[in-house]
Amino acid sequence: MSAELEALKQKRLNWVEANRDNGFDEGINRLLTELYPDNAHFIYELLQNAEDPQATEVQFILTNSSVKFTHNGERLFTFKDVESITSIGNSTKRDDATSIGKFGVGFKAVFAYTNTPEIHSGDFHFRIRDLVVPDIEGVTRTTSEINQTCFLFPFDNPKKPAVTAMKDIKKGLQALGDNSLLFLSHIRKIDYTLPDGSKGSLERIPHENGRIEIHTNKPCVWYSEKEISHWLHFHKDVEVNDENGNTKICRIAIAYQLEQTTDKNKEKTGWKIVSVEHGGQVSIYFPAEKETSKLRFHIHAPFASTVARDSVRDCNDNEQLRDHLAELIVESLTMIRDQGMLTMSFLAVLPNLKDELAEFYEPIRTKIVDAFKSQALTPTRSGSHAKADVLYRGPTKIAGVIDDEDLSLLTNFEMPLWVANPPQINQREDNFLDSLGMDRWDLEQLSTIFKPADKEKIELWLAKKDDDWMMRFYVLLNEAKESHDKSQARLQNWLRTNWAGLSFQLVRVDAKQGAKHVIASQAYFAPEDKSISPPADIDIVKLAVYAKNNTTDGINQPAKTFLQNIGVKPFDDKVAIELRLKRYQSPPEQIDDSHYEDIKQFITYWKKHPEEKTLFQEQGFILGVSNNQPDWLKATELCLDSPFFENGLAELFEIHQKKAIWSGYSENLDEDELRAFVEFAKAIGVMYELEVIKLDVEEAKKNPNNPYKWGRWTHTGCAQDYSISELEKYLTAKRMSASQLVWNALINAPQNFDIALFKPNQQYRQETVDSQLVYHLKNHAWIPNTSGEFCTPRAMIHETLRSDFPFNDGNGLLTKIEFGKNARDVKQRDDSLKQLQDRVGLERQQELKRNEEQKNSTAQELGFDSASAAEEAARLTEELGGIANLREIAARRNKSTEQPEESVPNPERRRKNVLERSENALSKESVMRERSIQQGIATVTAEAKAYLRVKYTNANHELVCQCCQQEMPF
Repeated sequence: MSAELEALKQKRLNWVEANRDNGFDEGINRLLTELYPDNAHFIYELLQNAEDPQATEVQFILTNSSVKFTHNGERLFTFKDVESITSIGNSTKRDDATSIGKFGVGFKAVFAYTNTPEIHSGDFHFRIRDLVVPDIEGVTRTTSEINQTCFLFPFDNPKKPAVTAMKDIKKGLQALGDNSLLFLSHIRKIDYTLPDGSKGSLERIPHENGRIEIHTNKPCVWYSEKEISHWLHFHKDVEVNDENGNTKICRIAIAYQLEQTTDKNKEKTGWKIVSVEHGGQVSIYFPAEKETSKLRFHIHAPFASTVARDSVRDCNDNEQLRDHLAELIVESLTMIRDQGMLTMSFLAVLPNLKDELAEFYEPIRTKIVDAFKSQALTPTRSGSHAKADVLYRGPTKIAGVIDDEDLSLLTNFEMPLWVANPPQINQREDNFLDSLGMDRWDLEQLSTIFKPADKEKIELWLAKKDDDWMMRFYVLLNEAKESHDKSQARLQNWLRTNWAGLSFQLVRVDAKQGAKHVIASQAYFAPEDKSISPPADIDIVKLAVYAKNNTTDGINQPAKTFLQNIGVKPFDDKVAIELRLKRYQSPPEQIDDSHYEDIKQFITYWKKHPEEKTLFQEQGFILGVSNNQPDWLKATELCLDSPFFENGLAELFEIHQKKAIWSGYSENLDEDELRAFVEFAKAIGVMYELEVIKLDVEEAKKNPNNPYKWGRWTHTGCAQDYSISELEKYLTAKRMSASQLVWNALINAPQNFDIALFKPNQQYRQETVDSQLVYHLKNHAWIPNTSGEFCTPRAMIHETLRSDFPFNDGNGLLTKIEFGKNARDVKQRDDSLKQLQDRVGLERQQELKRNEEQKNSTAQELGFDSASAAEEAARLTEELGGIANLREIAARRNKSTEQPEESVPNPERRRKNVLERSENALSKESVMRERSIQQGIATVTAEAKAYLRVKYTNANHELVCQCCQQEMPF
């Protein structure tokens, strides 16, 4: 044996010398010793070397100068092992991609701390120098090592001081966690001693059904701090086909963390599976530090890994191992269920879509989901398990009322049907259930159970329930309806028009024996006013179905609200009135005192509650005259006329199609009652006058003046107009009563009803025109004058308006329909003519004055005192023979008034200037003009017209204004 070892030594020395000669030694040493992610990684390599020979216990003894590792493996070193541990990349497992030591370089990590590791096992006791050279010189063994394998690592690497080496290894030993032992098949205990004498340990203790405990003792000088973790461990051997087509057996495993459960008395009751606190790890026997699965439990397989065994490589072998792991996890689910641990909380441990697993691990999640769908694994409310495909999900508030038996009846499926409800504190359970694709059965489905075809089945089902269940059921239905629409008004409208449940006998009422249900419209809450006593045939809702402890102090408001929403009302004076009105659904054949008593009760209620007038509009309870016979009619089908109200509506039946109220009321009601009856009739919709109304959009568009009649109308458009219903029929009736009704509606209408607005869409400008009310009133002859003729508004004047047509233009509508426009036009014309005449007279006077002033100025320039003196001189001149005589006369006149010579500086020049102006003056002619005088008009008017014709006649003999050239009105 020593010869073989010596030969191996020489062989290795030759390799070392060759490396040194080539300068490779330092690089190879650095490459091998720095290969692993942490300096104390060789601890796991030593554990691996102990696992292979099936050691059950290992021990580390750390001192300030060395670390000693021993194990009790059954198989001791052979020469082949010596060869392998002193080689590089020549492991006995190098051809197995899934083997724990396939690279053959893991042990070389110890050379980061020591240059001379010693190994003692069986017949072999040697140290290793220069990474690969076995040496037995100076190596001895002790008797205690005969049945053990021992490794001794002195801290003699000059690059790693002993203090640093000791601290690194101490830190590595203290970091050993429970998952260091989880997936080892043989090693059950790890002991270690630190330089200060303190001890630490990890121990795996197996129990039945795959449960194991791992005890961890953290070292301390005075005591050991003990931690215990509990795990549910599953493993199996699987076949893997490598790339060469060879089949090999590999062991895979999973481990779920367990937690003790206790009852309310803190007594231990069992176990439950919980998520690993910081996330599950992927182990290749030992944790792969850089591999992240995002699972909530640990998994192990002999994955093909990186050299440092810190992450999983991408290869076909690994995909096979992963798929086998997925199968093992699915198999474990059945065993977990059978052990009573597949509860709703366990679903939080399973992966869901929000975990966003890496692509490599996603098939595990898919396999789990498929298993829950196809196998009875999903927890149910009944405590059993079922396939997810046959279960319903729903909130606890529903499942707490509608149990499996109820749901089976409502869905016609066999039990169990409800999946268990997850706790509210954790959403992971819900997230996992989401991935199962189960049908939901919640408030929306609850609202649809009232199908007419199932009416009998539902009513029989409800009849078997107790009062407390009915109250909780009403609460659920209330929430279902409120979830449809938060608007209470819209909700009630939707309930009354769309919910089939209103026709079901759903409301539980008081009964002498058994459970009695009626439809909501037939049930009433007990009256709050104790003075009101409902008739014996009225169904009162049972207090116990909407009040806790059957007392009014314990009202369950949601339950009562639901009953109110579907039509249950409190029994009060309004209900009493409604019941009286219902009697007229089958009208009495005889008119007796009970009818007049009803009328008085209706009037009394209306006076107390005037806002409730619509209560009296749906039922025909008032007598009208139809074919000369009394007939039961609705208020909106009737009109008031004689003897109650004089307005002529009765004779206009063909227009408004309303019957007159039967005159018999005036004979059977006293004066005060009759007056109240008339006011009541007006308030509840009996017609007694016309009123201006706002037209709907389509009617508004019919306005003859609509500028966009053919425009492109959209939802953003606006068409606003006003009129009176059947207005044209009233206007063309030519009846005094019809006209008076229209007149009163007109003068009592609000302001601004004269304008119509139109805008087809946002692109158009808004236009305003006369409303249809104004248009029709303006263009029809409908107002009677004092002579009984029907005239258009413009043809009327105050003096001819009848006294029973009061004139009131407070709203401006009479002006808008052009009342009295013709008379105003005539007056305006006369006023304009008078103003024109006054202006013409003034202009004539001004012209005459200007002419006179001009004459006087000219005469003075000729030396005359005035124009008359000059005219007299001109006459004489004409008689005396011309201008020469005129000059002579002027000279004589000048001589007689001649001033002293010195008063005129240049008398000769002055005479010359005067004579020149005289010669250049226009000659005067006398023209004869004819004057036409109209008979019957004042002389001054005739003269003014004659003057204006001359003054304003143009070259074409047309009378036009000289300023604007417009034709004159005379």
